[in-house]
Amino acid sequence: MADESPAEVATRAALEFAARSGAPQHDVALVMGSGWLSAADALGTTQVEVAFTELPGFTAPEAGMAGHPLDHREVLAAGRVAAATMGRLLAAVLPRMVTPVAMTPR
Repeated sequence: MADESPAEVATRAALEFAARSGAPQHDVALVMGSGWLSAADALGTTQVEVAFTELPGFTAPEAGMAGHPLDHREVLAAGRVAAATMGRLLAAVLPRMVTPVAMTPR
């Protein structure tokens, strides 16, 4: 929806992620680069993975991104529920993307 503000698109993305995960809320939101994949795997048990582009406001990265994970995850870690966005974004891609302000609206 072209006339939406970034906050409105982020809210739609958060609602979609919450619907797919089934969690009423997330205790923490993490934005992790692709170099942090092993750290993300070590956080805890991944409950849900959603492809990067399946949420509103997230576009597919351009060439040169092969081998970099791009997904949104819900991870159960030490009794807490975390929402983590994994991926690597080039500066050229960032102006066309919406930065999520919250993964689970309150």
